[in-house]
Amino acid sequence: GDAGAEDTKIVFDGNAQDFYIGLDDTDDDLKIGLGSAVGTTSHMVFTEDGEVTKPLNPFFNAISALQSNVTGDNTIYTVLFATENDDVGSNYNTSNGTFTAPITGMYQFNAVVNCHGYSGNEVVQQMYFTTSNEGQAAYDQALHDAAVTNLYDAGDNGITSFGASAAFQMDASDTIIVQFVANGTGAKTADVGANSYFSGYLIS
Repeated sequence: GDAGAEDTKIVFDGNAQDFYIGLDDTDDDLKIGLGSAVGTTSHMVFTEDGEVTKPLNPFFNAISALQSNVTGDNTIYTVLFATENDDVGSNYNTSNGTFTAPITGMYQFNAVVNCHGYSGNEVVQQMYFTTSNEGQAAYDQALHDAAVTNLYDAGDNGITSFGASAAFQMDASDTIIVQFVANGTGAKTADVGANSYFSGYLIS
């Protein structure tokens, strides 16, 4: 570069793909990306203040609508988080509540499930992360017997919230869903409440 108002770069001219390392004059950030034009498909960005971002790393964040009468009779229900707020890479499926890992790596997941409408007779309530490679893993404490009864408030029609956060090693194409179960009423009387949420992102 000659201190002019222009991009400066090194381009690695490959057979199938080109990559660049360059200073983007538009925002004065150092970028590493795909192609030969600085700022196009940036894979990593270094700002003048020292922040480092990876704009294309997989990330999603989705919330639920009310799902009525889905458990209460020990049915393990797959929670549907049908409204996406974000989905970098389009790896989350709103139709079935499934995130599919696009690449092999370590992933962090977070979820909160709101349960409404139970009667206070439940023996157990439990939330799960269920992965295709590691199976079903309970990451939130079950509520047993008196604990559930004591939390029950007839005025609120029975409301509890379950939150969990966990990291998983996933291979490319492995999947993860959130499941919820309540038992003790003998019928499907428990709901998954609106604004339950599920999010996840690639760590490394």
